Amino acid sequence: MNLDRRDIAPFALKWFPTLTEATSDEWHFFLDKVTGLTTPLDMPNGQAFDRWRQALQEQGYPAWDKATSTDSAKAKAASMLEAEKRRAASLGQTLEALAKEAPNWTVAEMLTGTKG
Repeated sequence: MNLDRRDIAPFALKWFPTLTEATSDEWHFFLDKVTGLTTPLDMPNGQAFDRWRQALQEQGYPAWDKATSTDSAKAKAASMLEAEKRRAASLGQTLEALAKEAPNWTVAEMLTGTKG
């Protein structure tokens, strides 16, 4: 469970640029203060961020729209699935090519691309 509130920075720094160096707790308490919410410190990021997103959106901030991002993610998922199917289908060919190229290489050598 992720509780590091700094993970919201890529989304929120455009509205709150003075928080560039803020700690996790500073982000947490700042967002609670600006939204008027009281968010438990142990609430997972996903839930906390969504609460803050909704509250910011109600205040007129152009907070990311969950419906739009969900539709976009669903559309992208189809192309990602096709890419994964192509990758999986070519895996056999890749393994055959690797077996011919480096039949005596260890796994570590394969990962680093260097032979002992």
